[in-house]
Amino acid sequence: MIWFYSSTTKTLADLDRLVYSVITAPDFKPSDFEDFSAVAESKRLDNDPNSEQSSAQAPFTSNDVWHTSTVSIPLPLTGRKHPSEDKAPKLDVEFHHRDLVEVVKSAAQDHNSEHLHWKGYKTFWKSSAGEPSQRVYGEAYTSDFFLELEEEITPVEGCNLETVIIALFLYSDATLLANFGDLSLWPIYVWLGNLSKYIRGKTRSFTAHHLAYLPSLPDLVHDVYKSVYEASPTSSILTFLKRELIQAIWRHLLNDEFKNAHKYGIIVKCKDGQFRRFYPRFFVYSADYPEKTLLASIKQKGKWLCTLCKIKTDQILQLGTKLHDLVWSTKFRVDSTFCARKIDEARKWIFERGIAVDSDRINDHLGESLVPVKNAFSGFLSPMNQNYFELFARDLMHEFELGVWKAVFTHLIRMLYTYRGDAIAELNHR
Repeated sequence: MIWFYSSTTKTLADLDRLVYSVITAPDFKPSDFEDFSAVAESKRLDNDPNSEQSSAQAPFTSNDVWHTSTVSIPLPLTGRKHPSEDKAPKLDVEFHHRDLVEVVKSAAQDHNSEHLHWKGYKTFWKSSAGEPSQRVYGEAYTSDFFLELEEEITPVEGCNLETVIIALFLYSDATLLANFGDLSLWPIYVWLGNLSKYIRGKTRSFTAHHLAYLPSLPDLVHDVYKSVYEASPTSSILTFLKRELIQAIWRHLLNDEFKNAHKYGIIVKCKDGQFRRFYPRFFVYSADYPEKTLLASIKQKGKWLCTLCKIKTDQILQLGTKLHDLVWSTKFRVDSTFCARKIDEARKWIFERGIAVDSDRINDHLGESLVPVKNAFSGFLSPMNQNYFELFARDLMHEFELGVWKAVFTHLIRMLYTYRGDAIAELNHR
């Protein structure tokens, strides 16, 4: 109890764990703690990922560690010609990340893995015995898309292991770390859609897995740019570099190991002791609108402002009308080799002819508010005939609840204030 009351951060549960998980554990030996140093042990865990302990004894697998990698992005200058894009000066940017394959393995072995659904199925509901069955939707593993992916799996010859589609839900959002100052982080999280949303939605379930931290453009970009070109980067150049950076990072994350796992699967020993062959698949990427435009490689609030459809800014007022349902709701963005060729041509003009990155010539050539940036998801998904534009989910909180609906509700409150004295109280009562 002296140990318990020596600080204010311990809980009674901590004390129980100390007694039952450590002191009274069958393998506890006081002699193991001779010359023990918490500082030294912490450093050993931090600095020695390839421990001499076997993976079964180690507190975590030696491969599931954080890495510091570097990506290079080319620096353009209006009016400056280069033999090719590869010959243009580069800016090197470091970022911290885990391997996506190791994240999948770790998720299949953590404390929530007993709730994972290894196979998809359809759910039906009957209101009464005499009524027809109705299909119920609500989970990734009960969706048609999940079942279609299971049908598309090509079994590996000679492998009799159970095959499992791993539904990857991605989320990223830059966040401030304090109420004052500009210190921020830009994390990428991964969830498994094989886990019920009722478990994923509980913060205390700890179902989110860190994948990476996206860096902002470093301050030294101005110094590097000026040392190369003897000129400062314009705002359009900085925007171009920011788009390049996020795509370069995702190309690094979607490495050959993950591509191989996507095609042939990876064999993982799950927490229940069974070996299974996992096929990771992207289901959805959730981000707010500014990040979505970066990820989808389109202009933010451009003439074609949506990441999914081709509605124009001046047509927004028609949303929800019959005309919108008949015409614009059928005009969706589609990734194609034609778009890829246009982007390649635009990049050649930028680096080999010195044309401005945001010039009318580039914008008119690309059209549909596309930008001259090679998209990492396009490069990964297009060989499999998948449209990466469909990956990005609607952000109801930012795009509706904190936007349109909040504005409408606020105006309704103002109207109630002018109506009668007890109108607000009546609204609260209802």
